[in-house]
Parts: sequence; structure tokens; C-alpha cells
Amino acid sequence: MPWELTVLHPHGHRLGSPNEVKATLSRVWPELQWETVEPPSPPMTVGILETDSFSFEAHGFEGDPVEDFYLDIRGDGDPVPLLMRLKSQAGWSLKEMLTGRVLDERGMRERWANFRQMRDGA
Repeated sequence: MPWELTVLHPHGHRLGSPNEVKATLSRVWPELQWETVEPPSPPMTVGILETDSFSFEAHGFEGDPVEDFYLDIRGDGDPVPLLMRLKSQAGWSLKEMLTGRVLDERGMRERWANFRQMRDGA
């Protein structure tokens, strides 16, 4: 079960074309690897970033322009530094899908800890 976030523009603007959004992600997270996943039909592009203690899966780049996209986070490590890098370098906002809350650094830390506690207790 992943921790699910939506990435969006803080002022409601579009993020850009799929290629622009993927280029921004690759600049912010050079370790991100792009894969084409089938099915679904048509094929879907997914960005995967794996560390020793957690992983990100970025998806939702099918629309043009991209309004928002999704991050699924799994693992036990601390993803907040990489998430904050995305916020600061790309200028995008992160919203937790479960609560609908837009998260700052403190909120990310609290919600990640809460998610892990909920996941591990399930």
C-alpha cells in the first residue's frame, strides 16, 4: 500500500506538456528512471526512483497539458528531503490524496509518520 500524493501547481495552473513535466522531474531527481508500462492500453509512462529505504513511482502524464500527476511512495525511509527538493526546485505543491491537504515540510513529516503507523498497524 503506497502513500499517495498529487503534484500540482500552487496557483492552479497547468504544469506543462508531458515532456516538459518529465524533463523537470528528471532535472530535480536525476536518479529517476522512465519506463513504459503495458497494460493499460494505451501504454503509460511511469517514473521510478528507488533508494535503499523507499521508492517513488510517478504517473499520470497522459494528458496534454498535464494538470497534475501522482506519486506513490513506498518504504520505511525518509522521503521528505526529496519531496522538498521537488517543491523548491520545480515550485510545485504536494497534496495528500487521503486527506486532500496541501503539505508543507512539517505536514509531510507528520503525514508520512501517520501513514507508516497506519500501514504497519494494518
